[in-house]
Amino acid sequence: MSGTGGLALVLTGINTGGLQVRVRVLDEAPLPEAGSWEETARGRICAPEGQLRVESLTHGPDHHLPLLSAGGPGRYEVEVKARGRGLAPDGCHARSGEHYLITAWPSPDRSPFPDRTPRVGDEEDPRAADRRQRLLRGGGPT
Repeated sequence: MSGTGGLALVLTGINTGGLQVRVRVLDEAPLPEAGSWEETARGRICAPEGQLRVESLTHGPDHHLPLLSAGGPGRYEVEVKARGRGLAPDGCHARSGEHYLITAWPSPDRSPFPDRTPRVGDEEDPRAADRRQRLLRGGGPT
């Protein structure tokens, strides 16, 4: 899992297809647990608008899964556990056998958010952010 600002990216083992994702939203850090998870990653993420969701690069936000930032705007700790990522590396399967558990809880770091830093091109072209989002979701540049 890599993350910055309001975005964390989890790379799957398959290239294209279905996988199982469960979400847990907690009030505090989870207790260590035994299980059959092969990989675990943790990170901190900012949710300045309190709208932190699981999202697919190709399908956008998954509104069937719970909102990760249930406590509203703020910083959150996110843990991702995975298994089955090596079953079909870079493959294309309707059901891949990959499983993920994403757990989120409010971060003890409640420091204020820094002001947004403009990205190169934002001022010259106000549609730059829309183009970036379209590219991330698999659409072509226009």
